[in-house]
Amino acid sequence: MIDKFLDFVRRQKLFGQREKILIACSGGPDSVALTHLLFRIKNLYRLKLYLGYIEHHWRSPQELTRDKNVVRSLAEELNIPLIISSLPHRPENEAEARHWRYRSLSRIAHKLKIKKIATAHNCNDFAETVIFNLVRTGQPKGIPVERKLDSGLKIVRPLLAISREEILDFLFRRGLIFVQDATNWQVNYRRNFIRWEIIPRLKEINPRFTENIFNQN
Repeated sequence: MIDKFLDFVRRQKLFGQREKILIACSGGPDSVALTHLLFRIKNLYRLKLYLGYIEHHWRSPQELTRDKNVVRSLAEELNIPLIISSLPHRPENEAEARHWRYRSLSRIAHKLKIKKIATAHNCNDFAETVIFNLVRTGQPKGIPVERKLDSGLKIVRPLLAISREEILDFLFRRGLIFVQDATNWQVNYRRNFIRWEIIPRLKEINPRFTENIFNQN
């Protein structure tokens, strides 16, 4: 998986030499894997890595403490500076949370003079987004590998060619610690319904469904 990750980074030209990268890290499997993978290639690009953790006010105090402890331990283990920020209020939905999350990450990046933010969207996220947009708008639009914000910052997604199964295998094989968000399993959320009900049925027809969707786009 490391070779696949590096090949995608190279082909997409996601990083230049001596860049500062802010990694959006929640402590979940995807962002923990992304942090370890970027740490493994940082000397190749001479990257300066930072971790950004954003509090959403959605967690119980116990869950919040657990999540922050995992991210703190990760930062300490890899000797990566950690910046913790908090949203100004509890968001009412995921769209609002995403808006304020990017604003908070952008604020951190500007303060540290960072030009790129790396997020941990993976191949499964891409396929879920394609299905979600197809149903909602009729347009099978996925997640871009790069996106430029109005502020001039660039969002990059180095894990987009990697499946969730590959990520979990990478973590389990190395005994890496991460947390799971309980809301990810609740199928009353539309995206979770696609994740746990729709895509598994499509994978019964073709186990490589998510990879094929990504490669076609």
